[in-house]
Amino acid sequence: MKIYDLEQQIMRCWAVTDDIDMVTKHFIDDPKWQDMSSELADAMMNKYFAIQELYELKFEALWSCFEEVCAEKFQKEDDYEYQVPKMDESSIDWSNIVVKESPFEQLSFDFESEQYSKLEK
Repeated sequence: MKIYDLEQQIMRCWAVTDDIDMVTKHFIDDPKWQDMSSELADAMMNKYFAIQELYELKFEALWSCFEEVCAEKFQKEDDYEYQVPKMDESSIDWSNIVVKESPFEQLSFDFESEQYSKLEK
């Protein structure tokens, strides 16, 4: 799983707080619930608001943890020094390099003069 995928899944789960808000508004705004006693409506709304707030706090803590993990991961990658081995060109025998221009003719490249020359068969 990639970090981006994890971030998207967290954000999708966080939407549960919006779902709770939608249900709460449904009970407040929908005419079929207007006959509900004010005591019952207040009790229900308080519970829904409490659940919404609880999950908001949980997701904020989760997001903070996610950000810390990301910062730690990327810091470790930045701290890691990539060691690229250097080639010692003095140990290469450049005289053996052959460039084929066609199947019928072979050329040799002289690096000092930067010229091609035909190889004798």
